[in-house]
Amino acid sequence: MTKSKLITEDHLDVMHLIHDNKNISQREIANKTGFSIGKVNYCLKALLAIGFIKVQNFNKSNNKISYA
Repeated sequence: MTKSKLITEDHLDVMHLIHDNKNISQREIANKTGFSIGKVNYCLKALLAIGFIKVQNFNKSNNKISYA
């Protein structure tokens, strides 16, 4: 994946959902946007790569089942 600084409408949709619910899963994002889980994953990776979102440490989480 290239580190493009371009933000698409799809990226914005994902960012808004994360902003509104910090604990939302990829599956929930996919259901609310109509995107496939793969597309949600792609958008999240792109947003991570350009620094618009950060992921908290999985090992410190008490709710690891949410990551599944």
